[in-house]
Amino acid sequence: MVKMSSDNTILVLIIIFTIMYWLLKPICTKLTTYKFDSGRPGPHILLVGTSHGNEPAASVGFQKLADMLSSGDLSLAKGKLTIIPCLNPCGKKIHIRWLPHQLFLLHSIDLNRNYAKSLDDEGSCTISRKIERLSHDVDLIIDGHEGYDFVKTNPKSMGSAVYAGKHPLSQSLVPNMVSDLNKTITSKPKGVNKKRLDKMKVEDFQFISHTETDLPGTLRWYSDNHDIPYVLIETTGQNDIQPLDVRSNQHLILALSALRQLGML
Repeated sequence: MVKMSSDNTILVLIIIFTIMYWLLKPICTKLTTYKFDSGRPGPHILLVGTSHGNEPAASVGFQKLADMLSSGDLSLAKGKLTIIPCLNPCGKKIHIRWLPHQLFLLHSIDLNRNYAKSLDDEGSCTISRKIERLSHDVDLIIDGHEGYDFVKTNPKSMGSAVYAGKHPLSQSLVPNMVSDLNKTITSKPKGVNKKRLDKMKVEDFQFISHTETDLPGTLRWYSDNHDIPYVLIETTGQNDIQPLDVRSNQHLILALSALRQLGML
C-alpha cells in the first residue's frame, strides 16, 4: 500500500477542487434574465434577487412579475425593465447563503461581498462583474434580500425594511414603497413561531424605511459610489420565519410600487 505524503494530498485536493469549480461554474453563473421594452422613452430599471441562496423570496416575487409581463397580464407604459430573479441559482437549489462553485476556490463565496471594494476595482467573481457592467446601463437597481428577524423587534437584523441608497431618486421612492406595502399588512402572518407571534403586535410586522451606507463589496456600496440609484429590499424570511408566499408577495408589491411611482405601469 502506497502512502501519500501530505504535500501530495494537498496537491490532489487542489486538483479536485479546481476541477469541481470549473464543472460547476457554467451552471452556477447561468442566470435567467427577462428583458421588457415598452418601446417608449422612460427609465431602465433592473430587478435582481436572491444573491444569497437561503433568501429565496425575491426570486419568487420577481419571477411572478416577469410572468405577469410575459403573459400580458401587465404591460409597461414606458421605459425598460430587466429582471434577473435569482443571482445565485446553485445556492438557492441547495439552500445555502454562499456561491457553491466559489467554495471550491475558498474565496469570494458571498456574492454580496464580491462587488468592487474601491472605485478603481472590479468585482471578484463572474456574477458580480456581470451585474456591475449592467448597472451602468440602468437608471435604478432594486435588490431583493431577506433578513433573519424583524428590525422593529430586533434592530440587529435588517429584516422588514427598505433601504434607500444615497441617490435622490432612491430616497424619493422608498417612503411610498413602504407605505404601499404596509397598507397590506393588517394581520399577523401564519407560520411564524407561536411564542414569537404571541409577543408581537401587527405593527411589528410592518416595514420601515432606512437610509444608510454599506460596506465595500456590496451592491449597495457599489451603486452609491457610482451614483447609481439603488433600493435594497429586506423581507424577514431566513429559516422560514414567515411563509414564503408572504415574503415573495412583499417583494412583488414593493417592486410594483416603485414602477408605478415612475409612471411605468
